[in-house]
Amino acid sequence: MTAIAKRADPWRQTVRCLGTRVRETAADRHAAAPFPSKTARRIRSTQRSKDTTVVTLGQQHTNMAAGKPTIRILDRPSSVTAIVYWSDAATCHYGYQGWRLAGAEKDGQCALSGQPVRRGDLVYRPAQREPSPRNGDAMILASVMPETVEAEAA
Repeated sequence: MTAIAKRADPWRQTVRCLGTRVRETAADRHAAAPFPSKTARRIRSTQRSKDTTVVTLGQQHTNMAAGKPTIRILDRPSSVTAIVYWSDAATCHYGYQGWRLAGAEKDGQCALSGQPVRRGDLVYRPAQREPSPRNGDAMILASVMPETVEAEAA
């Protein structure tokens, strides 16, 4: 072997050094601040869930229920379709998602109003695509979907 081949590869040395540094930093962090108790984590997650907001047609409403996403109806291209802004920090974000009128396949809850949805009710649902969107089970009752979208105040 030549002298160059015997020398350690600089790239591997760099990666090895970085890996050592990351492990040292993680160990220091855990030693300085131990994991919070289950109760503390539960309290923090409850506090975070109370800060969620539902926004509809430029009007902002605070929603105290856990797991509620931020929702805006952006456009109503036809009487059976809607373009929806959907943002949920825990699961997904869709800035311009098409929704279509359909019959509810199962009981659930309206994402916009919180009202109960019964199987067979007319609801708007995310348009089916492959792969299915993360909010594919979400529903908005047709009775609470606005007919038109007003321009937001600047």
